[in-house]
Amino acid sequence: MRKGFTLLELLLAVSIFAVISIAVYSTFNAGMNVWRRVSATSLHEKRRVLKIEKLKKELRQSFVFKEKEITFIGGNNQLSFPVIIGSRIKKAVYSYDPSRRALLKGIGDLSEIADARDESGKWMPEMSVFVENVDNVTFSYFNFDLTKGVYSWADKWENKAGLPAAVRCNITFPENETFAETIFIPAG
Repeated sequence: MRKGFTLLELLLAVSIFAVISIAVYSTFNAGMNVWRRVSATSLHEKRRVLKIEKLKKELRQSFVFKEKEITFIGGNNQLSFPVIIGSRIKKAVYSYDPSRRALLKGIGDLSEIADARDESGKWMPEMSVFVENVDNVTFSYFNFDLTKGVYSWADKWENKAGLPAAVRCNITFPENETFAETIFIPAG
């Protein structure tokens, strides 16, 4: 009896080794591509993405609140809505300021409403820069139009009794990079 491998056994072993090698290489290569993309992203861009994710999270947490100063109000480049932060109901305001080229954010508490009204009698929280170096910001609102019987997009949200089903947010940055996302509001 002779000891050794047949040609068929060798071909089978080489084939199995080749398939395993290709799988390992593909996994390693995919990981390297992700690492290259992440390391190529600047810290500024990472912060920008995290801020936009925070805006999306707060919009998803919006709810119907009957206090007229904190209802959901939406314009083409500004929106405000009620949100619960911690255990308190607050008003979140996002507004684009073209002179500062920034998306501004303000968070205010219900207790501040009576004390801090502007000259028009409306209450606005103190605004600070949320995302800087922005060329343009637009918001649009998705809801069921009772008059037409269809869902449609609008540049303003004027329905004081409820929430839109979704908000489309378009943020344009100087590098011709545009962040465009539709944020669905579960309570809408």
